[in-house]
Amino acid sequence: MLPEEFSTDLFSLHAKEPKPVLIMKIEIRSDGIISNYELIHSWTKIDKNLTYKEVEQLLSQGGNKVFESALNIATKLRENRINRGAVIIERQEPVIILTPRGDDYDIELIQTPQYNRAQLIVSEFMILANSIAARWAYENNIPLIFRTQDIQLPVESRGIWKDPVKIYGIIKLLSATTMETIPKPHASIGVEGYAPLTSPLRRYVDFINIAQIDRVIKGKEPWPREKLESMLPYLNIRLQEANKIQKYRTRYWKLLYLKRYSKKKTWQAIVVDKDPQCFTFVLPMEQLLIKAPKNLVKDEVFLGKRFRLKFNKIDPLNNQIKVQKIEEEKWKD
Repeated sequence: MLPEEFSTDLFSLHAKEPKPVLIMKIEIRSDGIISNYELIHSWTKIDKNLTYKEVEQLLSQGGNKVFESALNIATKLRENRINRGAVIIERQEPVIILTPRGDDYDIELIQTPQYNRAQLIVSEFMILANSIAARWAYENNIPLIFRTQDIQLPVESRGIWKDPVKIYGIIKLLSATTMETIPKPHASIGVEGYAPLTSPLRRYVDFINIAQIDRVIKGKEPWPREKLESMLPYLNIRLQEANKIQKYRTRYWKLLYLKRYSKKKTWQAIVVDKDPQCFTFVLPMEQLLIKAPKNLVKDEVFLGKRFRLKFNKIDPLNNQIKVQKIEEEKWKD
């Protein structure tokens, strides 16, 4: 969102360098309930930049009280969100690797190591920060831009989901989020309010929320709600287009990968949905949804049944792929 020299240098949290920050001092009880909080604008220096891998190693070695405490807090925060209805979907997206080869390039999809505990700490603390910002705005009657999903989800949808069939069914229950200037619940995250501000270097809404909070902390008048509301149509359109690009960018490379190797191999697939005309499959390694006509399968088909698919007529640019052949196969996870 910001120019590269700002996002990767001036405002990036490089170790040992003074940087402007919004500090949230949050008191959390042993049961994960927030008892008090304070928002402060300041300058600070972080001691060291750590990767997920490095944090995971520190947790495995034991004896690091800071990260062990952070993990305990994050675990309790997630449990509380689930109790409030949070829907947590865990699936591993492959990493797309492009290697130049003359005027062309090779495409690889690889599975990278998962650093579940380190990623849990980061994700839960980001959600905590965004929900605290919403709470602060509500309690102080300060307009921010909130991401909302004010829907009622069935009780049985809450929890952590890993099975492809269950994930597909859960996703069908979720409506798209909207941006509003009045805080409302975000059902699938399991919070009463959610004001995104943890990525102000790359998301404009986060930048606006940070700037609004900074104004108020410094004793200035906040921008009026009407001003923020006037921006919402433009921001919503931009967000929709950005989400579309983000979604189809990775799908484009995955389809191109399938096209490159479609004559040499078939692909593992799981049935996750069926209707009168077609089946919907997920390719578990590639994390792609593919539809195929029912007449390609003569045997009984149930959700979760496993097959191998052969493709033809793959057009990545137009998001088109045709299943040529479906064969049943038993394979191990």
